[in-house]
Amino acid sequence: MKTTLADINTNQQSDDQFSWQAHPARQKQTNMVIAIVVISAIAILVYLLSNTLLWSTFSALVLIIALQRFFFPSRFKIDSKGITAQYFIGKKYFDWQYIRRFNYDVNGGYLSTRKIPTRLDAYRGMHLYFNEDRTEIIKRIEEKIKVNRP
Repeated sequence: MKTTLADINTNQQSDDQFSWQAHPARQKQTNMVIAIVVISAIAILVYLLSNTLLWSTFSALVLIIALQRFFFPSRFKIDSKGITAQYFIGKKYFDWQYIRRFNYDVNGGYLSTRKIPTRLDAYRGMHLYFNEDRTEIIKRIEEKIKVNRP
């Protein structure tokens, strides 16, 4: 019997800890192709305008890094103390007792330490991506927030 990464992740889950990995580019391959076409078109345009391969490559890399949460896998871990998000570039941790808002939709979720939405939300909160365990992930997050709410 062949063991897959999904089997290993499932075997490591407990009531206190839960982790998952999400890779939006793999889950939405049509969007990935569109993003690659747009990035390539911009890189070609930069090359035509500057006649320099260096600027063209640099522009493509900047766009890929800006979209790193889409192109590269993100890993999330829930435990009794908080939630950790490990992105390709960067890591965020929120303690359950400080989370005041949890919003989610078909694209993913958002955790915030502020009750009222502000323009700073894009920089201050934690963006979550779900995989096929979407319902289970939402349920666990809501339970942890409810238990740890002051």
